[in-house]
Amino acid sequence: MNVYHGSYMFTEEIDLSKSVPDKDFGKGFYVTKFYRHVESWAKIIGRKHKTEGFVTEFIFYDTEFTERLCNVKRFDAYNGEWLDFVIENRNPFGKTHNYDIVEGTVANDEVQNRIGSYLDGTISKIDFLEELKWHENTHQICFCTLKSLLTLQLTNRKKVSFLSNTGEPIVEKLVTDFNLDEQTAADKFFTSNVFSKLAKKEIEKNRLRAIGAARIDFQRQYTLMRISQIIETVEDFAPLDLQENYDNSGLQVGDTSQKVKGILLCLDVTEDVLEEAIELDCNLIISHHPLLFKPIKKLTGRTYIERCVTKACKHDLVIYAAHTNLDNAFGGLNFYMAEKLGLQNLRILSPKKDGLLKLVTFVPEAHAETVRDALFGAGAGCIGNYDSCSFNVPGAGTFRAGEHTHPFAGIRHELHVEPEIRIETIVPAHKKSSVLRTLLAVHPYEEPAYDFHPLVNEWNRAGTGVVGELPYPEEEEAFLQRLKTIFKLKSIRHSFPTGKEIREVALCGGNGSFLIPDAINYGADVFITGEAKYNDFYDVEKKILLMVIGHYESEIISKELFYDVITKKITNFAVHFSTMNPNPVNYL
Repeated sequence: MNVYHGSYMFTEEIDLSKSVPDKDFGKGFYVTKFYRHVESWAKIIGRKHKTEGFVTEFIFYDTEFTERLCNVKRFDAYNGEWLDFVIENRNPFGKTHNYDIVEGTVANDEVQNRIGSYLDGTISKIDFLEELKWHENTHQICFCTLKSLLTLQLTNRKKVSFLSNTGEPIVEKLVTDFNLDEQTAADKFFTSNVFSKLAKKEIEKNRLRAIGAARIDFQRQYTLMRISQIIETVEDFAPLDLQENYDNSGLQVGDTSQKVKGILLCLDVTEDVLEEAIELDCNLIISHHPLLFKPIKKLTGRTYIERCVTKACKHDLVIYAAHTNLDNAFGGLNFYMAEKLGLQNLRILSPKKDGLLKLVTFVPEAHAETVRDALFGAGAGCIGNYDSCSFNVPGAGTFRAGEHTHPFAGIRHELHVEPEIRIETIVPAHKKSSVLRTLLAVHPYEEPAYDFHPLVNEWNRAGTGVVGELPYPEEEEAFLQRLKTIFKLKSIRHSFPTGKEIREVALCGGNGSFLIPDAINYGADVFITGEAKYNDFYDVEKKILLMVIGHYESEIISKELFYDVITKKITNFAVHFSTMNPNPVNYL
């Protein structure tokens, strides 16, 4: 990512000891990805110091390495957490945070004035955050520690002058008519009433332009948001190709080209849920369990499923489900469940065995790097925590261009030999289409040669179940009680205690009893799932402690995960949790 820093002097070397405290994200070196913003700041700060401004350009290596090296905090939008963080940092007596890098929006002078109104009780927190929806789109990154500066590389510097189109002719005239040197002439101009008036007009013009642009951006992002865009956000996180072959995740009912009014999140779709959506004016229902699991041959209203489909069509509702694709996604429902238990070092319990392809293609030597980088950008080349993985072999490609062709190299009807690079790289199966589109778009040949080979390798970025470690060993009874509290359980069915402390935990929400052998082979101390058969409690033979918490109880948190996935990318949108999802299994 290219980022920029504005100042009244060249930035030769970053000295954090000279940074000013009491800023939005604390003491540190600040940059932004918006060149326009930093150029304006450089001009203003240059005027204050009676000199030109300077913009320094850096590359910020925002990679997985950065995430491992540094403690990074990101705020994706103006929200309550951001507001509390800024207030704490701008307070001279506030606590000092321990982040290496903080990224988020800016509390400029206008926002600071409103923060003052919030602090003195003139405006409520909710109303203040509502106001910020219309605020100009801003961005800043604070590099707080020496370690964080390792992720920055200086690439360019540029001089900028405030009101150069108006100011430069005036300075030139002062030099010519009054025989002044350029610096003296510039000082006189910058301290004159003429300059002050021009500056005020320019700042006001920029402010109004920014407000107008922010409103247009807001309207474009939210007013014109289509249901299909919400679904794309969910599928980016949990691709449909990750679902099991027996499943029916995806669109169930409705027209996704509609504009979104509101979103209702639920575990199961029922008639009560549809009524709730209508009352809340939500035209998109996202559930974990598919409404349509088996084929429907007729719509007579005989079953609740048929009645739900009929009502959804009548009221233009869209019903969408993310089921086993959400279970199998890296960071999906099982990971969410594990994080609630405080597990660390999370891994897939049973990785997918048919989720990878090998792509082989042949590219002219001069274009190999361009094609490789494009493929990596489309999602190819990831092996575990490594990215940009490929194998490259030089060779000679031959071809003869026929009639009606436009060969990149060579002449029609003549055999041509081209020095080429054979590129091999890994592609997740669900990204095959997007990677292929990218290859065809960037490859210089009219007819690129390529092969996709299915692999039987296990893919540890998708699969069923999760294993992780507790920070400290726990006694079986204590762990059972904590599990009961976290998931608000009325009861837990479990096998005979093993008498061992629990450290390694395996789990799978829903009906995950088929993973019991995997959990035992892994060496887990306990396996948690939603359902198990009677004999399963015998079959574990004290090799592992089996805990069954209920299908509903293990997956009701899917609503929370949906909320996090959607609001992380699409903020300030009406997203509701359904209150009409009681457990269909009752206890006396």
